[in-house]
Amino acid sequence: MTFPFLSAYWRNLIFINYEVEPSVLRPFLPLGTELDLFENKALVSVIAFSFERNKLFGILPTVPVTSFEEINLRFYIRRHVGEETRRGVVFVKEVVPSALIAATARVLYNEPYEARPMDHSFVHFDDEVGGSLSYDMRVGNQTISVRATTEGTQRALQEGSIEHFILEHYWGYTRQDDGTTSEYRVEHAPWRYWKTTTSIVSGDIATLYPDAFKVALARPPHSSFVAQGSPVEVFAYRRFHPRYTTSAFPRKDARGYLLYDGECGFCSWWISKLARHLEHIGIASAPLKSSWVAETLQAPIELYSHDIRLILADGVLISGADVYIEIMRRLRWTRALALILNLPVLRWLTWKVYRFVNRNRFAISRACNLKAPQS
Repeated sequence: MTFPFLSAYWRNLIFINYEVEPSVLRPFLPLGTELDLFENKALVSVIAFSFERNKLFGILPTVPVTSFEEINLRFYIRRHVGEETRRGVVFVKEVVPSALIAATARVLYNEPYEARPMDHSFVHFDDEVGGSLSYDMRVGNQTISVRATTEGTQRALQEGSIEHFILEHYWGYTRQDDGTTSEYRVEHAPWRYWKTTTSIVSGDIATLYPDAFKVALARPPHSSFVAQGSPVEVFAYRRFHPRYTTSAFPRKDARGYLLYDGECGFCSWWISKLARHLEHIGIASAPLKSSWVAETLQAPIELYSHDIRLILADGVLISGADVYIEIMRRLRWTRALALILNLPVLRWLTWKVYRFVNRNRFAISRACNLKAPQS
């Protein structure tokens, strides 16, 4: 039996949704996922809600902070797992009032949390009949508010509606620094909601997010509503290596393709030195900016070109320092070293060294007078 990592009550949720160009969201897509569109439109949502009765494993209250506000910006994606389509969300940023909660979420889930002073008002709001509610946060010298007033009575979700699309996403996805994607499941009963007569984001909320979102957040909202909420369970995440089709491989007999920065002299130099050994284990190589790589990964080049990658014949994508460990595991004379480097502490150290060299690869190229070959 699987137990939730976190249980809570999510209450009085304001959803204000904006249409955005898909090109704005694609650089933020975790590898192995794709955008989920509503009527061929990409949407982002500003969401403000009350996070209450927070417990670890359904038992341990998260003292000293068990209830707090949250305002986040998220967009919608999906992932295909066999015959199943998992509809999920990606958070651009999540703001809470507690530095402890924000730090814990960053460390345990690598979620983009930050802490800001926050408050809320339910004075003119009733959990059953609705009314007016608001959430506030301080950003520098300004107060940013998310406010809404409900209309009529609560409604059940209707298939095909914007409310059904926004609320029926039960997975969370986060891009990890090692090239993997983390996936976690969220469970709750289907929520009832109110239509809104007014919904307002006052203050320059776009200052919290990358510049690419400013145009979308300056437009009138696509839609808005208020959800009543319910008890929620969040399960522990698992990481997965993205998997792709290999039909575009130039060499059909290759056991994998090592993809490197062809504009880096250092990268090109060491790949040429390793070519004979790679050939021995059936690994071909190609620059990351090869046209067939973009066709295979179906993602903007800036999303994958900053790290070395290895696509295996079964479509699994490995990234960064794990590429070196995987190649050493396949070479007979370095197999033992690969086992050692894959131990938790040494793997962490290997990643530290890799990131340092990767950041400075062009400086190394200049210092050693290593030039990338002409295409």
